[in-house]
Amino acid sequence: MVSGFFRPFVTPEWCTPGVGCFAIIVNNDNGASQDRGDSILYAGSGGRRRGQNRTAPQSFDQDWTNATNSALRLNFEAGEPVRVVRGPKLLGAHGTAESGGGFRYDGLFRVASAEMVRSPTSGLLTAMFELRKVCGGEAEGAQAG
Repeated sequence: MVSGFFRPFVTPEWCTPGVGCFAIIVNNDNGASQDRGDSILYAGSGGRRRGQNRTAPQSFDQDWTNATNSALRLNFEAGEPVRVVRGPKLLGAHGTAESGGGFRYDGLFRVASAEMVRSPTSGLLTAMFELRKVCGGEAEGAQAG
């Protein structure tokens, strides 16, 4: 893996097709994600016309062929964690705006679920991922096998 804080300079996810997702930046999106601190409901990628950013409303169904959605689903299937970075545009108590802004590495999170859900407001399919903070090598809320 390349050394450094975060490889991409535009996208909020660092993924390699067929390998998985290494890191995500939780900073802003179209409002579908929910950050609860040690758990994050993360809205997937895609569903917008070329040239629209993540804050634009979704205009068509997302799917598993999208590189980010596919990579995060691979993390889920393989049990591989993803690094979470939070930024100043993240709404709520977990963003960095009130503490001076910038970006903050907040640790490893396990992808606890990956599913396509239909939005109750738009009717469009959105890939949703539940991320749970890894504490001491085990994700919070994980069941002993």
